[in-house]
Amino acid sequence: MKIRTKNKPLIEIKSKLNPDVILAVVYKKHRIKRRVNLSPENHILQTSIVVINKLEPVLPHKHSLLRRETYGTFETWVILNGKGFVRFYDIDDTIVHECRVSMGDVIVNFHVGHSLAPKTKHLTLVEVKNGPYWGVELDKISVPN
Repeated sequence: MKIRTKNKPLIEIKSKLNPDVILAVVYKKHRIKRRVNLSPENHILQTSIVVINKLEPVLPHKHSLLRRETYGTFETWVILNGKGFVRFYDIDDTIVHECRVSMGDVIVNFHVGHSLAPKTKHLTLVEVKNGPYWGVELDKISVPN
């Protein structure tokens, strides 16, 4: 199931079983003017793309020490270079969306199984996820391919 993503900067991938559930978001490299929030406010991983104006810098600050309890692991990938192919799986582990990704794209995985296959010799990305990370044995469940 391929969905065309050309010229669409923001692709929201929703569950076919429960359309209220956002499984993932793909942000295709695109020029923005201010800020694009990629995560709903109530999600455990907040991801935004922010353009900072020279006349409006981010002022020195820190965040409050608020206790947060989370379940699950969400992750964000920022493609630094190379090209790849991402596959997203629905709640029942069936493929729900596939797309190509390349330098500058941002992928946020919420409630979703996922895979990433490089299509160039090397694909480099930044991966950010909520923690703590307990290792492959406890933290990952294989999804049928």
